[in-house]
Amino acid sequence: MHCCYGKFLIRIVQLYFYIWGHQDKPMRYAVALDIGGTKIEAVLFNEKYRQIRKNRYYFAKTKTQRIVRIERGELLKLICNAIDFAKQGYSIEGIGIGLPDIVTLDGAIKGPTRLIALSDFPLAKYLKKRYGCRVEIANDADCFVLAEQSLGAAKGHKNVFGLIYGTGIGGGLVIDGKLHRPRESAGELGHNVVDPSGPRERLGIKGTVESFAGGPELIKQYYRFGGKMKDADPASISRSREPAARKALSISMEHLAMGIGHVMNLINPSVIVVGGGQSNMDIYGRLTKLTRKYVHPGLRENIRIVKNRLGDSAGVYGAAALVLER
Repeated sequence: MHCCYGKFLIRIVQLYFYIWGHQDKPMRYAVALDIGGTKIEAVLFNEKYRQIRKNRYYFAKTKTQRIVRIERGELLKLICNAIDFAKQGYSIEGIGIGLPDIVTLDGAIKGPTRLIALSDFPLAKYLKKRYGCRVEIANDADCFVLAEQSLGAAKGHKNVFGLIYGTGIGGGLVIDGKLHRPRESAGELGHNVVDPSGPRERLGIKGTVESFAGGPELIKQYYRFGGKMKDADPASISRSREPAARKALSISMEHLAMGIGHVMNLINPSVIVVGGGQSNMDIYGRLTKLTRKYVHPGLRENIRIVKNRLGDSAGVYGAAALVLER
């Protein structure tokens, strides 16, 4: 009798823990912000990366202005308004933010920044105190590569380099399936020197990948070589058959290939995903061929350069992944 009763109790306990372990867990949510040079994009994601609510907030900036001139209080108000709108009615696990600058591991903006109102400001600490949840902040290139590795063109790859090819040249790294951030950031390809006698880029360093391959420099080179188009941009230059356009694009691509060669020789990622405004140009076959010249012969067959899959949304998906993938 006692034996049967004991077995019955054991079965009851087993059933309890089975039901407890298989009950539906509450859905996790995160607010993601992509803060750029002209806008803040705010999205509420669930753990399956479904967008629940989104909005954009713009601040004034001229076409030629490389930094955003906005008071800190005004910018913080915009950021908080964006978060408040996105999270209303939901309990969030955290806030993820992508920024176009160097960010310390504790979420402070470091050094020269286009968002001068946030220079050396502990944004993560400020938001954590205000909202009482996790706050993860990373460079926009880090968000880009994390998004493409988790959800986009590099899904399934463990070692990925994300290349931003636009106004500036940026980069981010995923190694062994995890975002590589040993200190502030890694993968800053644009500031690698490829010709010490070359022009200075925006941070004052001479002859970098960005000073040859960035969008503004491509346009300057085009007009320097006698280009005739009015209001030329990288896309129109890439489509043009003018000798000036071909020569300018050739210089841009050659120096970008040098930079990618450095990445291949140092890191040997299984795939390089390209994003940014110039990623829509028809460059991939040519860029792969040029890169081969600057890569160790034993690694040349490993070169795989692909276009991003998430487009302009990669930044905000990556910001969400800062919270949801941990």
